[in-house]
Amino acid sequence: MNFYDFCIEQKNIDNQHVSIKNSIVIDFSNSNGKSFSITPQEIIDFIKALDAHRTEFEAEHKKTPERMPFFNQYEEKSYRAIYRLASQYPDLKSFASLGGSQTKELTKIISKMICFLSKETYQDIKIDSHFDTKSVDKAIKKIPVNINKTLSGNKKTIKNNFIEWLQKKGLSEKSIYSYSENSIDLANAIIRKTHPEIDGIYTLTNYKKIIETCSSLEHSDEWIQKNVNGNGMYKAGINKFIEFSKEYFYFSIIPKPFILLAGISGTGKTRFVREQAAAAAVKFNLPEKSNYCLVPVRPDWHEPSDLLGYLTHINGTRYNSTLFLKFVVKALIAATEHASETEIIWKDPDDVPPYWLCLDEMNLAPVEQYFADYLSVIESREWKDNTYRCHPLLSAAQFSSEDAQAAYKNLLNELLAEAQVEDGFRDGLQAYLLKNGIPLPFNLIVAGTVNMDETTHGFSRKVLDRALSFDFGEFFPNNFQQYFDGQPSVLPLTFPRLSSVSKDDLKNVAADTEGNLSINFLETVNRCLKNTPFMLAFRALNELLLAVEAAKPDNELTLLAVWDDFLMQKVLPRIEGDQEKLFRKEQDGQIITVLDELNTVLAAQLNLIWPDGTERPDLFRVKADDTPEMIVWCRSKAKIRQMQHKLNSGFTSFWP
Repeated sequence: MNFYDFCIEQKNIDNQHVSIKNSIVIDFSNSNGKSFSITPQEIIDFIKALDAHRTEFEAEHKKTPERMPFFNQYEEKSYRAIYRLASQYPDLKSFASLGGSQTKELTKIISKMICFLSKETYQDIKIDSHFDTKSVDKAIKKIPVNINKTLSGNKKTIKNNFIEWLQKKGLSEKSIYSYSENSIDLANAIIRKTHPEIDGIYTLTNYKKIIETCSSLEHSDEWIQKNVNGNGMYKAGINKFIEFSKEYFYFSIIPKPFILLAGISGTGKTRFVREQAAAAAVKFNLPEKSNYCLVPVRPDWHEPSDLLGYLTHINGTRYNSTLFLKFVVKALIAATEHASETEIIWKDPDDVPPYWLCLDEMNLAPVEQYFADYLSVIESREWKDNTYRCHPLLSAAQFSSEDAQAAYKNLLNELLAEAQVEDGFRDGLQAYLLKNGIPLPFNLIVAGTVNMDETTHGFSRKVLDRALSFDFGEFFPNNFQQYFDGQPSVLPLTFPRLSSVSKDDLKNVAADTEGNLSINFLETVNRCLKNTPFMLAFRALNELLLAVEAAKPDNELTLLAVWDDFLMQKVLPRIEGDQEKLFRKEQDGQIITVLDELNTVLAAQLNLIWPDGTERPDLFRVKADDTPEMIVWCRSKAKIRQMQHKLNSGFTSFWP
């Protein structure tokens, strides 16, 4: 977490709005919404001055009549005296004005910095401003070498990206300022009156939320009148921001980077993957198709070497590489900041493009055989303290002999040369890969296209447990009536930033802040599956919570939509067989199956979206005209009906 994110989390305590400009200036507001600026370095210099000149500061504090007895309890007159003294030091001259007119707001931002560095809990500054010796000492010990990078992320802000985008569109400097400053400032002032939970348009990163928030402006008389007086200038700026957002925030995080796209031929499954990669290429300014790879699966694949390559001793020892392995390394390079023999330092995930690998006709060969190594390694992914770890997909340990090691080194030389990496970066990364093997990079998304017919293989539960399954026709249906008008837009997807979920991760999920609702839901579903081969384990619960965290539903209806999709992606694909296999009990002379029990239980659990004619939000598509929300009927209800109908004929399965 950077300092900006920390301040956003504390907004509910003191209602202070904080923003970052160019990663080197901190803007903070007073109670009237007026903004003032200070740099991270100035705050750090003051904290150091608190330590070096504490005696003088405390003496100045005591001269002033005060209501608070302790130095670390805020009182305006005494703290104004502290800042007046601080302004006499060369590096703290700005405190002369800030410490005079904005004493309280300045104290808040300094207190937050001390808490951020010392990892203490921020609270009301009248209770504890953290100006005490212990807190200041802890903070000073944690001051980073690169203050701006650590405290503000050292990455472009949304505002800066918007300005760059406007420049690329060829707009004048006057228009750019008008759109990025005046329009957004007016919109923020109006939005905060009706949506106090939103800190500003530049803090929104969810495309649907941006559309919804900006659309709400049209209900404001103040907004309408200001646009009349300004000849539509403010609305033009917001429209530009919406257009920009479609390119930069038109992304949804998927809880797992391995998906199955199942459906009949011709529905656009392969095109879906290609267009996902294209959307990411636009956002990250990549060459066309550079983050996309199509690997056709052959029916004769039966072991991992068919996908990862193999060591051969014909005409000398060498390693036969594959398109799959080359693309994995390409994605790895894109995600790496720098490396040494002992570690990889990853880039900030927000700055890393997703790399899409499409396994076309994935189940022409038995997946659990040729894809065994990937299926094992994907479960070793671990995000901890914003650091990613993963077991190697191609282990260095298998190259034990001298000849094999030489072949592996030659392989890495070829892969890195083909990727055209710089020498210094290349040496560090090669040293890491030689010692540790080739890990699964966090930005690689594998999508398998699937047809279920007599020419293909079914999926074992091992595969289904490790993937997100999409019945393509249900999630992304082709509407013939909209052929000329444009199909609904599919939200581009990107890789997850978590591998497991804690309560802390869920605190910003308004509809389920501690995950208890989702846990209870899955327990209820699992009771229907008890003593069957379809029962769910902890992996399923973790992935449900990952889905909830990724979608961040802010109301009950959206939470139920997440559950509905989870049933379609992780629960129902596991269920197949005849009445004997799905048998639960006999009641009043009738056989009750797993599907019957699920149908009864889900009618209660999904009560808002289960009845015929009710609707829920679509989490993967928006309307062609970019209006806020697209709605669909409950997917799991329709699928259970289909599966029950199949079972009446003797055998059922999820797959179309």
